[in-house]
Amino acid sequence: ALQEHQLVLLRGVHLDAEGLRRLGQLLGPLRPVPRGMQIVPGLPDVQCLGNLDAGGHPTGRNPDPDSLRWHSDGSATRIPARYTLLYGHRIPRAGGETVFADMYAACAALAPAERRELIGRCAVHDPQVARWIRHGSPIAAADGGLRRMLTRLRFLARLIASPTRHPVIRVHEETGRQCLFLGDHAWRITGLRWRDGVRRVNELNDFV
Repeated sequence: ALQEHQLVLLRGVHLDAEGLRRLGQLLGPLRPVPRGMQIVPGLPDVQCLGNLDAGGHPTGRNPDPDSLRWHSDGSATRIPARYTLLYGHRIPRAGGETVFADMYAACAALAPAERRELIGRCAVHDPQVARWIRHGSPIAAADGGLRRMLTRLRFLARLIASPTRHPVIRVHEETGRQCLFLGDHAWRITGLRWRDGVRRVNELNDFV
């Protein structure tokens, strides 16, 4: 069903965090929740995302503003996430929607010349670099002295090294179908001048 539809919605399933974890393990090994994100206590590979305070009341704040920007989970890792499981524990009466993009359809909608131009090219994925370039997100806190300087040096090293690269047009190893693989974590396309590579990612994300 996932290979045919890419998105499967299961209604009326009641799980606790451990049950969600076991369901995920049926699809493959789980990856740890990235640093800085809230986990379910005792389950380092299950993330908890919500806007409730300690008393269980809505705060009105989004705990992860970057989640509002369209992205592909885990694309900045050497082996990207194969699936993402979301479980709605408490659903608001309005808002909180999760929107998905069909990357097979996006790839098919490209003009043939555009598709030929992108075949063989890779995109560089790094959320911190991408958000700094695209949204002006701060690299480090305004204070901190030596720690701030070290953070900026590490950021510069990431900018130059750009370790995580994936094909812009990926081919699914089981279905053989082509899809675009970009999103807010990708910041430039290789084989072009940096400025052109950044602009091309933005154009393709807007197209998607």
